[in-house]
Amino acid sequence: MSSEEVKVLARRINKLFIEHDEVKRIWNRLDSMRVYIERDEFDDEDDEEKDPRHLFITGLSGVGKPQIGKRYAKSVSRYTKKVDDEEIDIIPVLYVKLPYPFTQLDFYKKILKALGTENFRRDARINMIKDRVLLLLKKQKVQMIIFDEMNFIMRTKNFDNQTAMEMLKDLTNEHQVSIVCLGTPQIEKLHIMEDEYVRRFGRDHINRFDNCNEKFCELLKKLKRPFNRRFP
Repeated sequence: MSSEEVKVLARRINKLFIEHDEVKRIWNRLDSMRVYIERDEFDDEDDEEKDPRHLFITGLSGVGKPQIGKRYAKSVSRYTKKVDDEEIDIIPVLYVKLPYPFTQLDFYKKILKALGTENFRRDARINMIKDRVLLLLKKQKVQMIIFDEMNFIMRTKNFDNQTAMEMLKDLTNEHQVSIVCLGTPQIEKLHIMEDEYVRRFGRDHINRFDNCNEKFCELLKKLKRPFNRRFP
């Protein structure tokens, strides 16, 4: 292989993402959370608001948490809806990488950016930006927000962990949205801070491949398929 072919192959490998069983298991669970709160448009009597489900997903570094979150959000179709001559971007699932250091202002800015807007006054107060976030979450019919890098909350000095958790809780109290938190196993400390968080948030863990078992061999086969011409 020439050096250029090696570079092309390296780029292809870098972009490679395999939907193996563990990925599908997590995605199926996220699907079930969204289906639970969806209103049945064909049932006129289905007007009861259901309490959304929330989830902490942990995994060691390198298991692919960001890709699992990003790709799930992208897999759920977005569309534009016209309401009273206004075009509204409907975004069922948001992926938000938390800021570091973690601050209230940057937290809401990140959500606004994921919603497709960064238009706000530079001197706007935090409560004004928060109200804007809550308005757009409802307007753009967001069902789920996936917050990645929850460890950034714990790593930020001079910011109270419980204050951060209450900020997440406020989003779902004001708007019927499921919250998914991604991070390493250390974020479990946030989960068990209060009995209410334990009750509200389920738990899941992304397992890594530790053994050369049947599942790992199947993964290797899937990895090889895109390169069969190069590696017969």
